[in-house]
Amino acid sequence: MKTVWLSFFLFFNFCICLFAQENSSLDSLLNVYSSQIEDSLKVNTIGNLYNAYLYNDQEKAKQYAFEGLKLSRKINFGNGIAKSLYHIGVYYNNIDNIDSALVYYTKSL
Repeated sequence: MKTVWLSFFLFFNFCICLFAQENSSLDSLLNVYSSQIEDSLKVNTIGNLYNAYLYNDQEKAKQYAFEGLKLSRKINFGNGIAKSLYHIGVYYNNIDNIDSALVYYTKSL
């Protein structure tokens, strides 16, 4: 019985540490994002924020994907445009809007 409780305790603590680390990474990304100038590095940070939110808060992920697309077009960053279009396609695929996903996947090529 003691080993069951010990196993549960260790697993629970591991989950808490993992969750805290994930929030710490997100906080770091948000701090970097807010202090960056509008260039390709900021587009890459926006892409990282998109990935961080994709399976936790899909609407926020969608906002970051469109923001990355807008900034990439503004600074004429081709790789960022393609990656942002792909991110939007993934978002639509995840919400089972396959037609829109295919449109954005095609545009990203």
